[in-house]
Amino acid sequence: MALLSMSACTVQDADVKHSNEYVFHDDYYYVFSSLSYTATKVHIIDSLDEYYFLFNSDFEEEVLESLYDHGFTKIIYIEDETFGAPSPEPLKNAKCAKVKGHGDIDQIPHVIFASQLSINEYGETCGFGNTLVVPIEPDNLQSYDAIMKHAEFLKVIPYSHPYQDPKKIYLACTKESRGNPAEIANWFYEVAGYQADCLWGLGEWYQ
Repeated sequence: MALLSMSACTVQDADVKHSNEYVFHDDYYYVFSSLSYTATKVHIIDSLDEYYFLFNSDFEEEVLESLYDHGFTKIIYIEDETFGAPSPEPLKNAKCAKVKGHGDIDQIPHVIFASQLSINEYGETCGFGNTLVVPIEPDNLQSYDAIMKHAEFLKVIPYSHPYQDPKKIYLACTKESRGNPAEIANWFYEVAGYQADCLWGLGEWYQ
């Protein structure tokens, strides 16, 4: 695929293409080179019996009990989540967890976001986190407004990162989003022409 320009299509064009043609997918994700300005597809080859998810920490005891009731066999870790300050709703008071088992994550209450972990073609584990970043042209309000309108359409939430790059917009997925970070990043690149990076294989990069 040829690299698309930052203004490759308008918001209206993107909405039309999505409604008529686009199918959200995470069978691969893109890795972008800042030196050669190229995009490389990294394919997903298998799924794991592990999940990463965010949940409302006000209901931690209920969530943990429910995990075992719905087929999960091991809690690998639970940690506080950090999204910068202030955290956007509904990510306030969120905790993240990694669990193992062939359970049904949709039956777990108070989950904000969930991702089944996978293996890519290089043998790396993918699917950590619920975030992605979208590059923005400095001092270009039109570009910023376009990305924000895309974000609204995709139902992803902008947030502040403690080590935020002013040339990037940071977005977070929830259960209400139109897809997971890989699906949303693929849409940004394949439909709107932005080199959105889901950092799908890099683990919890923001912690």
